[in-house]
Amino acid sequence: MSTAEEIKQKLDIVEIVSEHTQLHKSGKNFRGLCPFHAEKESSFYVFPDRGGWHCFGRCNTGGDIFAFVMKRENIQFVEALRALAERAGVDLKPHPQAEAQAREREGLHRLNEAAVDYYHNLLVHATAGKAALEYLKKRGVTLETVMDFKLGYAPASHHQLHPHLEGLEFPRTEIVTAGLARQNDDGSIHDLFRNRLLFPIRDASGRPAGFGGRALDDATPKYLNTPATPVFDKRSLLYGLDRAREAIRKQDRAVIVEGYMDVIAVHQAGYRDTVATMGVALTQNQLLGLKRLTRNLVLALDADEAGVEATLKGVEVAVSTLGDKVTPVPTWQGVVRYERILDAEIRVLALPQGLDPDEVILQDTSRWQDLLNTAPPVMDFLLDALAIQVQADAKWQDKVALVRQLRPLFDEIKDPIRWSYYTQRLSRRLGVEERLLSQALSPSAEEDARRNPTRAPGRPSTTNHAARKATISQLGLEEYTLALCLASPELKREAETLPAELFEDSLNRELFRLWQDTSDVDSLRDEAGEPLREHLDSVLAHPLPPLSQDKRFAAFKQAGLRLLERHLRRELAARRDSLSPVSGDTQRNLSFTDTAVEETGEDSNPLEEMGTNIQLRQVLQAERSLSKKAIP
Repeated sequence: MSTAEEIKQKLDIVEIVSEHTQLHKSGKNFRGLCPFHAEKESSFYVFPDRGGWHCFGRCNTGGDIFAFVMKRENIQFVEALRALAERAGVDLKPHPQAEAQAREREGLHRLNEAAVDYYHNLLVHATAGKAALEYLKKRGVTLETVMDFKLGYAPASHHQLHPHLEGLEFPRTEIVTAGLARQNDDGSIHDLFRNRLLFPIRDASGRPAGFGGRALDDATPKYLNTPATPVFDKRSLLYGLDRAREAIRKQDRAVIVEGYMDVIAVHQAGYRDTVATMGVALTQNQLLGLKRLTRNLVLALDADEAGVEATLKGVEVAVSTLGDKVTPVPTWQGVVRYERILDAEIRVLALPQGLDPDEVILQDTSRWQDLLNTAPPVMDFLLDALAIQVQADAKWQDKVALVRQLRPLFDEIKDPIRWSYYTQRLSRRLGVEERLLSQALSPSAEEDARRNPTRAPGRPSTTNHAARKATISQLGLEEYTLALCLASPELKREAETLPAELFEDSLNRELFRLWQDTSDVDSLRDEAGEPLREHLDSVLAHPLPPLSQDKRFAAFKQAGLRLLERHLRRELAARRDSLSPVSGDTQRNLSFTDTAVEETGEDSNPLEEMGTNIQLRQVLQAERSLSKKAIP
């Protein structure tokens, strides 16, 4: 029995959930108001027999006891594991290497906190910091905000901070590891930040991880960040997230800007749902962190660099960022892909020409609110930006070039209704027949064949079928899917379309998420703590039968379909159980088989009677034709 299974066995999910909402018996299950959103009618169910829960209301999500604690407390899996293990009286037996890494990270946080205090004191109280304070005053930053964000000043000397920290008994090697100083060839060290206004950068929990420093003279670069350390990774951190978390939850929206000053100005004006990247393109890790707080994102883009002009210069949408300047925007194709993967709505706030967010705020605070209210969805913004010079009376060559440029964007739209909406919109704008435009925007035959490999006619051989059955029997469907991923890095792109929520076991779900964010199995093992590392090794201990790349793609698609089918079956069954009482007609019109969900009867639709949306019914009907195909 794994550690996670032991915890589940020792804890009662009904008892855990009952601490956050009042539950009532409903058949063999329990029902109550959802603890994650306000509602008047109970849509939240707990299923003791399988140790799970599901909200059929606005959340439309569920999971096991770990998923509940993670969502309720807004914490990571490892933190939920520790909390529940302590409650269950289960010893986690941390790996010695993990303990050492945790101690190192804690020491670096303490060291950075000491540096924050030192730099902040120089800015507010020392004569040397007056020029930096004057600069902030000219930018409209109040002293209260300076104190609130604990902004700091690094003096021009090479030897100010590190002697102070060494006097506090921090080891010299640790000061270098934290990125606060650099080591010279002779073994001596010098401070990294000199004559700079400093912005302390904290992780989502508020622990100081590093600094961003703006030069107050002609020094280059203009902005200098702490180098990568065990606690500072600018591709994962967002400036201001620790301060914005509650506002993001409350507003159900996160606004993403480019710079430190933008965050400070917008927060000072009362819009506290704002965070910033740090001179790098927006990454999936950053967006995944925001996804835990909201699924509504607004990208505040510089109209000069990231919006219309750079796009219209012919920058390749699929492979390049927009413009030479590094902005907080990934490729447009990437933005749309993030929107799909995260199941989020991403909007674009196009800033007035030549203005940054802090300048907009200083001119007119209400204008910022107007820009937020009118920010269009990302695809609407892109279509307007790309098609602004290609109208219905344009040359056919220009229309063809535009369609080629848009094809990667449309390739990322998997929802047929959205595809139809944007195809119709573009058709009207270009004056091109919708049917022809739809064909032109579809992936090429070669690309379609690569992404949707077809199986040769005939049933798989008995040998392959037996090997497949034995493997799934040994591993289980979720672990088999993970094994395919671990053995096939080329599945990364395909895996973007597989929601992690389909993995009901929290260990499998977390491993799948980590695999998506790491480059190889060794990196995954380094990132995984106990018992994730133990579970990873157990999956790797079962080698897969030999498969060609095409068959691995096909196997992964089939495994994903089966995960989806299982999820829909259980959701359907839970909805059926939630009906009190279930009508006889509904029971007669709905039956389950081993391979598909069968609907009978012409006049009634039991799925709609149970409140299931039309898309669910379509997925089940599509699955019916695929469910008998064997995974190779």
